[in-house]
Formats: sequence, structure tokens, C-alpha cells
Amino acid sequence: MLSIISKINSSNKLSEIVQHKLKETIKPLFRKGEYSTKEETNEVLETIKTRRSTRAFERKQIKKNEIEKILEVAKNTPSAMNKQPWKVYVVQKEELIRKIGGEISEVLTPQMTFLQRAKKQLQVPDPILYDAPTVLFITTKKERSMPLFIDIDVGIYLANLNLAAESLGINSVIVGLTKMHEEPVLKFLNIPDDETFKIALALGYRDSNRHPPEKKEIVTGNIKWID
Repeated sequence: MLSIISKINSSNKLSEIVQHKLKETIKPLFRKGEYSTKEETNEVLETIKTRRSTRAFERKQIKKNEIEKILEVAKNTPSAMNKQPWKVYVVQKEELIRKIGGEISEVLTPQMTFLQRAKKQLQVPDPILYDAPTVLFITTKKERSMPLFIDIDVGIYLANLNLAAESLGINSVIVGLTKMHEEPVLKFLNIPDDETFKIALALGYRDSNRHPPEKKEIVTGNIKWID
């Protein structure tokens, strides 16, 4: 009887070893995307699906090493001829962020009713940068060659910054309105004349007391397969 039990235990042990070896062997295939199972989760896809723009932040600053992680991984962004045309100004000074956002808001809010509504609904003095604790301002060199590619490169870089932040539990909102009245950005950041300001990314931790609006319906019917 004891010998039978011993054989069963030995068999179970062998089975566990085989299963472990099999899992280790096929794991690289999952990374390559050749196979997929419900057990194998894909954090990149989940991050893209669940990320939301945040316009109400906690009064909590992001640690410098977290910002450095985001910037470091975003260096791997592909760009035309590997020019990597972007430059980032990291601003964490509350007074400076409020000055920039405040001056932009003074000019744009009277012209745009949705900004007036946002200011009232969010109860923030600045409906541009939303009192975010950290803002990244992105510039490029003024180059005549391939300006379209440079804009595309910056867009890809911005998306990677966005998703890298989300993967670390840091929320964000892309702020295109900063480009509509960029003078305060150029002035307060002392951006050189040979650089062009492109766009800003506000970062922080979502205010848990303010729920984001319901996720809008995903547009369908805009994909066509060519047979």
C-alpha cells in the first residue's frame, strides 16, 4: 500500500515538473503574440482600454523618480529617421503652473463656453491645466525639413508618455489648448527662439471625491478591411 502511495506522489511530482517546464517553454510565445489564453493577461491592452482623461487632481505631488521612469521608457518611442525631435520641460512648481494656466485661461475662457462650464463644474480657478501637480511641456527644434513627420513623432511620444504614466497609477490629460495661446508657456519657461512649443501633458492623481464623466461610446464602423 505504501509503495502505491509513493508511486502516486512521485507521479504527481513529475506532473508538476512537466507542467512547469511546459509553461516556461511556451511563455516566450505569448510575449510574441503567437498564442493567447484567458490566463495570459496583457497589461498594455488593459491600460489602453481603461485609461481616462483626468481633469480633477489630488493635491499630491508625483515623486521625481516616477517622472523619470515615465520619461526614460518614452525614449523608446519610434520616430522618423530616429530623429527623436522632442524636448520636455518638467514643471512641478505650483505657482508656475498656475501662472501659465491662469494667463491662458484669461484669454481663452471668455471665447469658449465649454471652458466656462468646466471652470464652474470642476470648481478650479484654472480650467486649462486643472491645478495638476506636474505638467510636461513638449517642444521641438524649428526645422524646415519634414515638419509633418515631426508632429506625428511628437504625437506618438505623447501617447507613450500618457500610457506609461497610467501604467504607474498616475493619471493625466493631454492639453491641446495650451497651443492655442502659447505665449505664457514661451515666456514663463524661457523657451529659446529656435524651439517650437507643441503640446502639454498634465499629470497627477485623480481626485477620488470627483468621479470622471461616463465613458463615451466607442465609434464603430470606421475600420475597413481590404480583401
